[in-house]
Amino acid sequence: PDGAERLAAAESADELMNATEIGSEQWKRHYRTLMTRYVARQGPAETAYLDRLCAAPVNFESVEVMYAEFTAGLDLLQNASRVTAPALAVAGEFDVTVPPAAVRGIADALPNGRYVEFKGVGHFPEVEAGPQFSELVGAFLVG
Repeated sequence: PDGAERLAAAESADELMNATEIGSEQWKRHYRTLMTRYVARQGPAETAYLDRLCAAPVNFESVEVMYAEFTAGLDLLQNASRVTAPALAVAGEFDVTVPPAAVRGIADALPNGRYVEFKGVGHFPEVEAGPQFSELVGAFLVG
């Protein structure tokens, strides 16, 4: 399915997961469908990655704590100006979880921040643009 179809299916899965009592197998199927919203295009590499990701255990207690911190006003950039190490902030053009503007804001807040955006990519640039991502990170780490 194309991106619009996958997003619609993901939204439907999200609603079903949150609105009804369902068994664990149904929940896993809906969760896997939901996760397709995070990739811009779903090819074999993305499918395999999402399959592995969705098969891994999830610590929902930590997710709830994280969301509570964010909704209470946690400011991740509060002390960003004190970070002196070089930092690479990587965004995917079509990331629906952490939009490019938010990632750019992080890079801009860091004294030695560098922003890179991968075109045509969603939330997982390490998978969706694997070779380019590896080259970028490798070059950044070498300096």
